[in-house]
This record gives sequence, C-alpha cells and structure tokens, in this order.
Amino acid sequence: MAKKTNYTKNGKNYYRIHRKINGKYEEFYGKTKSEAEDKYYERKKEVELGIIQSKDVTLDTLMHKWIYEIKKYDDIKPSTFESYEGTYRNYVKNSDIANLKLFNIKSIILQEHYNKLSKNGFSSSKIKKLNKLLYQFFKYTIKEGYINRNPAENITIPKLEKENIKKDEEIEYYTEKEVKQIKKALTKNKELELLVLFALGTGLRQGELLALRYSDIDYEKMQLHVNRTTKISYVFNEDNKKERKQMFLEPKTKNSKRVVDIPSNIFNRLEKKNTDELIFTDNGKVWDARKLYRHWLYFLKENKLPIKKFHALRHTYATLLLSKGVELITVSKLLGHSSIKITEIYSHVIPSLKTNAVNKLNSIL
Repeated sequence: MAKKTNYTKNGKNYYRIHRKINGKYEEFYGKTKSEAEDKYYERKKEVELGIIQSKDVTLDTLMHKWIYEIKKYDDIKPSTFESYEGTYRNYVKNSDIANLKLFNIKSIILQEHYNKLSKNGFSSSKIKKLNKLLYQFFKYTIKEGYINRNPAENITIPKLEKENIKKDEEIEYYTEKEVKQIKKALTKNKELELLVLFALGTGLRQGELLALRYSDIDYEKMQLHVNRTTKISYVFNEDNKKERKQMFLEPKTKNSKRVVDIPSNIFNRLEKKNTDELIFTDNGKVWDARKLYRHWLYFLKENKLPIKKFHALRHTYATLLLSKGVELITVSKLLGHSSIKITEIYSHVIPSLKTNAVNKLNSIL
C-alpha cells in the first residue's frame, strides 16, 4: 500500500515529489501522492501553454516596466505615449486592480472594476481608453508567457445615464448675428483679427492654424494645404520626468491632410511671402495654446460676447456652411473628418435643415 505522506513540515505531513519542468526539477506537495501528482500535471500543462513565468508578478509591477521600458521606446508619437502614461498612472497605478496577480486576472474582474468606475462617475470614453491600453499590455504578457488568455476581451464598456443623452447641446457655435459682432470687435484687436477670421473662414483646427506656413498657401488658387499640426506635448526624459515641449506633427488621419479654399475677403488680407515662416505667431514665436485661450477669453469678455471655446469657431464654420445649403459630404471633406458620420452631428443642431430639405418638395408636389 502506497504511503500517504513522505514529508513533514511545521508539524504537518505532506507527500512530496520531484519532477523536471522546463529543464529544472521542481517540488510538488499534496496531502496524498495523487494530489501532488495533480499539481505536477497542472504545472506541466501551464508550461506547455507558455505560462512559464512567476505567478507572483502583479499587474502594476509588470505594467510599470512595460510602459517605461517598452512603450516609451516604441515608434509612437510623444503625445501618444503621454496618453498611455497618463492612463496607466491615473487608472491603474494605486487602483483596486494594481496589486492583483497577473495570473489571477480574468475578464469578470476587469468588468467589475469598470462597472465600479462607471458608478463613480467615470465616462465610458475613459474606461474604453483604459481597456484599450490593458488589451495591448495583456497581448504582450501572453507573448512573454505570463498568461495564456487576454482578460481585456469580451468586455462591455458601461455608460453613465447622462451619456445616453444626445450630445447636441455640447456643440458650441456662433450664430450669423454673433459672427458679425465678433468681426466688428476684431477691428480693435489686430493681434487676433486675422487668426480668428481664418478660423471662421476655413474651419481649421487650432493646431492646424498655428502650424500654418506661408509656403502652405497656393496664391493662384486661393487655397491652403493642411500638412501638419502643432501641440504642446509632455516628453519624458531618461529619468521619466515630464518636460513640456512644442511639437509639430503629421495630422492624425489621412483625411486631415487636405486642401481648403480660402474666402476671398480673408485671402486678400494675407501677405504674400515665399517662405516657410508661420503665418500666425505670438511676437514671432509659436502660439502657446493656453496663452491663446487666455487672449481669446479676454477678447470675448471685453466685448461682452458669448463665452465659447476657440474650437467653437470650427463648429461655426461647419454650421454656417450647412445652413447655406452646402452638402454634408463636402463639409466633411473640408473639415478633414475621417467619416461623414462625425459631420452628421452638425445637422442635428440646425433643425431648419430638415425643414428646408422637405420644403424643396413643394415645387414638385
């Protein structure tokens, strides 16, 4: 009859066996030989599946190294890494899931964590962003043999109740009457005048405007070429400390690279220069977005104009074109949207568009 135990530790009896795993001998313990053998076969199966790393590694421990030692040196934009780092630091590090062992993390655990975040007021976009980063991280851990399935799959991103409300009211834009008031007030503010008129007349994003050079202008066709954008990004040095830096970057999507006609009234205000100089500068320097916003805000308050973000000028460009009968697909291309579905948000904020469209049937009916 086989012995039930063959090893004693701290006054307790166990059955211990030695088996070779991945070229090295390991010890397995159980209350019986059968139980010890079961643990050996479970471990052997894990190795065959590629799970050969320590089960003690936590999510935060490995993700920290992945962020700063791998993603930091990937061929990605500084702004992309800044986003990754911020998501990790704000939503993983010191979170409820940070100290969980990688081996034990399942989809249901992440789902519970996301549901809790949603109940605490986190938007679905932030949770989706977190899950997207975790999905990338877990893909890496699978390749490295820490786990064999990606727990960030089969996830339902929860939504706040208020997120189900249409976002029509979130679109800020100026009416025709307000645009005329802005134009009149700008005659007393030469610093902002051409920049704001260009934003209203071309619909360029703020970063695209501030990166615009004289060499981007086609003076014969009265057009501009959008080839780049500028933004302030935080670049991480060797000590992983953030440094604020002005960056000139390729547009985010292929549709963002586009040709836009310039209204003649605005084109005629432009100097004709055959140089790579920036058109809009702050005393010769690149505009800092935060400083520009302060100037814009002061201008609005000083002239008792409706307070809206600078980006509202781009929304105004779109709504004015649509209200004048320009087709949605054309507006979409002018704005550089990746899909016409993005442009459709503007048609919801101009109820008269639907009415006018239906009334065109009057000539037939």
